[in-house]
Amino acid sequence: MRTRSRSRSLARSLSRSFFSAALLTGALAAAGLASAAPASAASAPNAWPAHVFAPYFDAGMGNVSLTDVANSYGTKFFTAAFVDGPGCRWQVPGQSALQSGIDGIRGLGGDVSVSFGGYTSDTALTEIGDSCSSPEAAAAQIESVITTFNLSHVDFDIESASLTNSAGIDRRDKALAQVRSWAVNNGRALSISVTLPALPSGLSGDGVNLLNNARSNGFTPDVVNLMTMDYGTSGIDMGNAANTSVDAAAGQVASAFGISTSAAYAKLGNTPMIGQNDSAGEVFTLDNARSVEAFDASRGIALTSYWSQNRDNGGCAGSTSAQSTCSGVSQNSGDFARIFQAFTSGSSSGGTGSTAQSLPGTWAQCASENGTCAVSGTTAVAYGASGRFTYATETGSTPCTNAVFGDPISGTAKSCYGQAAPPATDVWTACASEGGTCAFSGVMTVAYGAGSSFSYATLPGGTACSNAVFGDPASGTAKSCYLIGAPPSFATWTNCAAENGTCSISGTHEVAYGAAGRYVYRSVSGSTGCSNGVFGDPISGTAKSCYVQ
Repeated sequence: MRTRSRSRSLARSLSRSFFSAALLTGALAAAGLASAAPASAASAPNAWPAHVFAPYFDAGMGNVSLTDVANSYGTKFFTAAFVDGPGCRWQVPGQSALQSGIDGIRGLGGDVSVSFGGYTSDTALTEIGDSCSSPEAAAAQIESVITTFNLSHVDFDIESASLTNSAGIDRRDKALAQVRSWAVNNGRALSISVTLPALPSGLSGDGVNLLNNARSNGFTPDVVNLMTMDYGTSGIDMGNAANTSVDAAAGQVASAFGISTSAAYAKLGNTPMIGQNDSAGEVFTLDNARSVEAFDASRGIALTSYWSQNRDNGGCAGSTSAQSTCSGVSQNSGDFARIFQAFTSGSSSGGTGSTAQSLPGTWAQCASENGTCAVSGTTAVAYGASGRFTYATETGSTPCTNAVFGDPISGTAKSCYGQAAPPATDVWTACASEGGTCAFSGVMTVAYGAGSSFSYATLPGGTACSNAVFGDPASGTAKSCYLIGAPPSFATWTNCAAENGTCSISGTHEVAYGAAGRYVYRSVSGSTGCSNGVFGDPISGTAKSCYVQ
């Protein structure tokens, strides 16, 4: 993350700068800056949703517990800032604490991407691509970070002097192409994002040049993440500015990589700076957050984030300068996380540049939007599309409309889906009692409550079973969580083979393998075996099938 005005002093940028001279010269040991391997093996990464909210956090700040954020607000995916690389040797603040935080959030079904660079490193040209003398040396350092933390996602925040250092850009792109080949050859799923400064009109010319260089070196990032912040324009509507930036950047990314605009949207990320920005008079409000989250969901982009989770509290409300540990706006702790968490949907094993979507569990469509969903008995009804649903428990027919359910995804045609209400044991699986943890992989619908009173949510990778996550649908009563595969999320999928059969297709298509809302995905050209040997086993002990989109 960075300050837009290049004449602004480094001291004015400390809210988004993490490696001060004092840290580097006087407190290396105390801060835990090192590039040695951790004392114990890192935990295994979890699958990432196809559409994910993963806020940045300052790994050296110490005022954020990832597991506390997950248990309080439902956020389970994060981006750790930043890896620096002076002398072509990587270092990260508080390495041991960061590893502990990654392991903890993985225990709840979440995960962490680690970001290289950032404003201070990029200004000093100590980011790995700038500081190493060859692509091979840079690739070796990047691979060391990946293996040390056992990562499936990494990010490169390129700004300030790094954005115009042509030698470093070329070296980094060549290195990332090598890292991608290394990951494939070692069977390691790896998603690589590139984070770039943006204006309301999209990427700057320097940003476009960086993407063009990447393509010429055989490197295509999985995500191009826009820093929609610090425009240098006091009084600008920060929500609208972020939205117009996304639309403009989609065309730029499509042109850079020779893909369709819809594919370009699916490759975008959007990262505003919550609250008071570094630029005076620029404030990203809670209403801006609601606008941006809904807009990003409607465009089908891959990632939403913000700078930073350390600041998601109202501890310095009214501040007119950016602070490192509070937003500067009047808010409750976690308000921005609660708004953006709704963006997370879909499921993905991550890493090869393809997007993947959730398939239905056992939900049956009962009506299209503005129709009538006719149900008998007590039924859970989901209303929405593209992984975004609102829910209600109904005992008879109900209109399938925004007026009844609210609008979970504006501008998109929705449908209603019905399912026997919890706790029907032949449909729903009890996963936790109140206060416990409902553990699962992929994206599932979770019901929380008791008797006939339930709250519902579509969630990835496990959740705390608590009022903090779901609200309290049955006050004064002991509640439980129940689990089922999520409703249909995306385009129609066609069954192409039963387990151990052959899925025969022409051309290149996305193929999903699994059952009951738990699937793994591969991009396939021609025929493929429909088996655990090809895809892995997403749901042990259950007969599976292959589906093609």
